[in-house]
Amino acid sequence: MSRINWVVVVLVACVSGMMGAAVMVLALRPAGPPAPPKVVRAKGFEVVDSRGKVRVVLTVLPDESPALILYDKDGKTRAALTVLPDESAGLTLHDKDGKPRAVLGVWADGIPMLSLRDKDEKTRATLFTEPDGSPRLSLQDKDVALRAMLSVEPDGRPMLILQDKDEKAGAVLSVEPDGPPGLLLRDKDEKVMWKAP
Repeated sequence: MSRINWVVVVLVACVSGMMGAAVMVLALRPAGPPAPPKVVRAKGFEVVDSRGKVRVVLTVLPDESPALILYDKDGKTRAALTVLPDESAGLTLHDKDGKPRAVLGVWADGIPMLSLRDKDEKTRATLFTEPDGSPRLSLQDKDVALRAMLSVEPDGRPMLILQDKDEKAGAVLSVEPDGPPGLLLRDKDEKVMWKAP
């Protein structure tokens, strides 16, 4: 074999080898961008705004309750979504001072409720259902004494209860499902003063 033939064979072999390597690289390369991980695991996540202030926290609290907490631009809590250790779940909405003012929740036994609080964080109104599904609306005064309750009883009878600040003297107005309305008045010792029918 002449020297020229030998150089040609070597060149052909090198070119063939490089082409084979290029084909292998292209064949083994992924078709698109790498797939993101299917699960991200962490103890918590923080989302910050353009100033670097934390605005959202997703975490597990020390009592093992998962929580999503939203903050305003001043760092005050404005909303929190949690599942408590007893398996009740709640969404708490806070005012501009960070005080909880409204709570929407489902207790561990499945009873839904909405609670509204005043600026001193005292519960003033609560809407909920009893285990039998009967709805209740309770209204409390500034000392959190129950002053009024509106309900529909399991038998379908609507009822309004009004009480004094000691939750004793008061009036009960109800309407029987198929009958007349009723009114009952009690004194401070809870004795019936007047009743109709």
